[in-house]
Amino acid sequence: MSSLIKTDARDYCFEALLKMIRYNIHHLLVVDNGDLKGIVTNHDLMMLQGTSPISIAKEIESKQTIESYYTSWQRKINGIDSLFC
Repeated sequence: MSSLIKTDARDYCFEALLKMIRYNIHHLLVVDNGDLKGIVTNHDLMMLQGTSPISIAKEIESKQTIESYYTSWQRKINGIDSLFC
């Protein structure tokens, strides 16, 4: 039997994502003081970020000016910041 992988409720979202990558899993138990509080999925984290890599590439490709690219880039930075919730 394999052991369950968990993350602490106070961990950064980025730490949870790194655990998923390290263990090649898509779900993590969330615990707080040893009590199960929920489950977080890679989909949850992707939705928190706000967009997928494919949509980012399409958005960048569609930009006609540097100004519109800059605005798009700022939104991506804000999405990355949200991973450190």
